Amino acid sequence: MIAIIAFITKNIKLLLIGGFVVLILIIAGQCKKNIALRKENARQATNLEQVTKKDGSELTLTVDEFKHINTPVTQKVDSIRKVAKVPLRAIRNAEVTSITYRDTVAVEAKRDRPVEIKPLVAMSVKYYAIPVSIDEQCWGMKGMILTSDSSARLKVTSRTAINSIQRLEIGKRFLGFLWFTKKSTFKAYTDCGEVKIDKIKFIKK
Repeated sequence: MIAIIAFITKNIKLLLIGGFVVLILIIAGQCKKNIALRKENARQATNLEQVTKKDGSELTLTVDEFKHINTPVTQKVDSIRKVAKVPLRAIRNAEVTSITYRDTVAVEAKRDRPVEIKPLVAMSVKYYAIPVSIDEQCWGMKGMILTSDSSARLKVTSRTAINSIQRLEIGKRFLGFLWFTKKSTFKAYTDCGEVKIDKIKFIKK
């Protein structure tokens, strides 16, 4: 006991410095935890706010959070990556661009020559199949009018086209099957039609 007291007395300054350093490290560690907790709370609060937005959202999610959150965007990404057979943990970023084209300007469809329909049983009234079509840059349709009036026309008063483009950033694996590297590849999918992405990289000479 006397030896311990003597050691403490002899090295009191060193022990105080050591204790002070330990205290500083504890405080710094706690501050780091508090900062991380505040950032995490802010991230979750932002996600909650973004989910309710109608004009697009920007979510920051963990893999586990993605599995449990249920929004049209996450459903779309999950559906696409399952069809494309992309592991969830391989996706680094995902974008879903929803496009709605709506036009309420009345347009008369192109009308081709009517073709008389021959019924199985003779009828007193003639019936015709009139091919009609609309071919525009953002919207088109083809069909026919079945009518007894050979001069009938089709007028379209409202047209709506909805499409969605999904873009995934997928991490590459070392040698194709080992751990994920920092390199990524981008793949795009679309609900209808085809999607083509051209990239331009600017460099300084």
